[in-house]
Amino acid sequence: MTKNNGINDFLNSLPAAKRQDILEQFRESFDDHRQKCISAFNSKDFKALRAGAHDLKTLSRLIGSKDLGDMCEKIEIGALNEDPDLYALQENFSRTSADVDSELHKFRLAE
Repeated sequence: MTKNNGINDFLNSLPAAKRQDILEQFRESFDDHRQKCISAFNSKDFKALRAGAHDLKTLSRLIGSKDLGDMCEKIEIGALNEDPDLYALQENFSRTSADVDSELHKFRLAE
């Protein structure tokens, strides 16, 4: 997890019951949107990539993952403009989103 992510700080600031509820809601949506983005990257589908990145941007920022939220914003704008250069972000997106998923999983196991 990169230093710009406030996931632990955000989640630790919440009561345990609220934290668990947020984690469950986030994880249910996170993996779905992440997979949609990966699929859209692979098929070079700008419209699907924009929609998936937009949703994942919102979820990431909600949970305090600044890095992933900012990256999704760049992807969303690139897809909106149908910029073929945005596909250079695919590997970094995959790595960063996997890091967020791993961090959330570790946090959940600690509950």
